[in-house]
Amino acid sequence: MTTTDKGTVTLVLEHILVEAMFQTETGIDN
Repeated sequence: MTTTDKGTVTLVLEHILVEAMFQTETGIDN
């Protein structure tokens, strides 16, 4: 795996975590 691939995977994982947190907050609010 190249450095670029690792960076892409990290960005994707961070995006998924952020989306999950937003969904959790929305679910709690509702």
